[in-house]
Amino acid sequence: MKSIVFFLACFLITGKVGHTQVAINTDGSLPDTSAMLDVKSDSLGLLMPRMTLQQRDLILLPATGLMIFQTDSNPGFYYNAGTPAVPIWSNVGNTG
Repeated sequence: MKSIVFFLACFLITGKVGHTQVAINTDGSLPDTSAMLDVKSDSLGLLMPRMTLQQRDLILLPATGLMIFQTDSNPGFYYNAGTPAVPIWSNVGNTG
């Protein structure tokens, strides 16, 4: 019981309830305060999920803003510009 009280007191004192940020890096730096996920590297990149058009279209209720790299049928980065119920897959960089 004492450990539960101590745990709750620590959260209340620090004000960290429900506020989590993640940094992925090799230098130990903290995440930027405006980011939930902060990835930092000077030699590696970020690899998005890769899938075919058919696999992309089978994603159940894709979140608005969800991004993937489509490997066939006009390959490129696509994001859902619609809603989860009515996805509209837009090609990043496609101005047409």
